[in-house]
Amino acid sequence: MSAGKILSIFSIPRTGTSHLFELLTNVSNLLVLKEVLHPEAAYGFQDHFELLEELSQTMRLPRFDSIFDRDLVNWLRTHPTELLDFLASQSGRVPAFKIFPGHLPIDIIDSVLLQREDIVPALVFRRPIDTYISDIKAMQLSVHREVDTTSVQVILDAGHFVCWWEANRVWYSAITARMKRRGLTPLRLSYEADICGDPRLITWHILSKLKACGLDSGEVRFENVGLFKQDLQPDYGKKVLNWEEFLEYIVVNNHTEKLYGYFLD
Repeated sequence: MSAGKILSIFSIPRTGTSHLFELLTNVSNLLVLKEVLHPEAAYGFQDHFELLEELSQTMRLPRFDSIFDRDLVNWLRTHPTELLDFLASQSGRVPAFKIFPGHLPIDIIDSVLLQREDIVPALVFRRPIDTYISDIKAMQLSVHREVDTTSVQVILDAGHFVCWWEANRVWYSAITARMKRRGLTPLRLSYEADICGDPRLITWHILSKLKACGLDSGEVRFENVGLFKQDLQPDYGKKVLNWEEFLEYIVVNNHTEKLYGYFLD
């Protein structure tokens, strides 16, 4: 990987980014930090406690023993510039993390992340109806990974889906507008075309796309095959107990394109 770069992936939950990041841990020169700016915990540092200790020493902070330490979480979210400068100083390694809605305000994303010359932005999408169903299943089970949800059936609120779709469209649109204003062309990845598939092929596929963005691949060791696909049921009628009622509302109110098209298509 090229030194002096930071890979920042912008997406929403349930789009396959966790699986993607697990696959990226196979690349030796990538420093995979996942949701380091999450409002509840410094996710990502749990795999890099030595880095957290170095951060504490460099910034003259107290020693943090847990990624759930509120002082740690608050410091990271109120000092993103210092965090990014620190991560960029990691010789020979490219920090990679993701930003979801709620991690940082759009204005901070713009003024702190997108203004950096070393930032390599990427957008990850998934078909909205699949993203939404996956999210509802995860909330129903209170589990977000490593559980088979194929047999789980849910009831969908069509009005809520439309509001959810619009909120996420606004977020994606705001991010891409700020990128365009700064002359940035983000890497675009879809779950269906770029993330779901054979782990080895997907890893090499993603690395080829990163190389095209100026990030050259280092050593790759396939020790992590990522997360297994949680929902193997392709039939929406078997996933959703009220699918016909849900679909009727969507069609009658002219929202069909919201089901299958990506947010910015």
